[in-house]
Amino acid sequence: MKSCRRWVLAAWASAESLSPDGTRILFTQIGETTFANDLMQLRLDDKRVVIPLVESTFSKNNPSVSPDGRWLAYESTETGEAQIFVQPFPDVSGGRWKVSTSGGRQPQWARNGEELFYFDRAGFPTSAQLETQTTFASAAPKRVLNTRYATGGGPWTYDVAADGQRFLMLKTVAEGSDTPQAMAPSIVVVLNWQQELQQRVPTR
Repeated sequence: MKSCRRWVLAAWASAESLSPDGTRILFTQIGETTFANDLMQLRLDDKRVVIPLVESTFSKNNPSVSPDGRWLAYESTETGEAQIFVQPFPDVSGGRWKVSTSGGRQPQWARNGEELFYFDRAGFPTSAQLETQTTFASAAPKRVLNTRYATGGGPWTYDVAADGQRFLMLKTVAEGSDTPQAMAPSIVVVLNWQQELQQRVPTR
């Protein structure tokens, strides 16, 4: 296990996921010595200790822990483009495996932990069947859908249903479209909408 350090999170730290047991926040932060996006974790106990997970001079993003809490998936640019890698969690020193073969971004685990979803370099949803009981192994990745979806503006631009058969995604609008929907992908969250509704449509 890498040594623990305690410091105040910088303004440029980006919280990206929560461990399944709710005890650790995983985030990215520019490394003090690597000067690249490193993967870190913040323990949510009284100590609030920050523990480095994966540090290197390559950019790493979108950390995601498997449902059983034993594996960490993320994307790294060490091959020259973003690819999906998996390491043990929380002790990442026990091995390392590359899952994707044609680029990879935004890894998401199936709820049963037996499949890993991500986007390939062309933006197609892709998955790899996994073996995780004794050691880690992955089958050849396959495209899930033959439609491109938005992959920017993350951390994640999609989610996977509990049954692993349905997805919630942002679809990219065709370039040159003059329709009202031709805008950058976004998610809008409205707070206190009941109060606004009462103001716009007062009840008698």
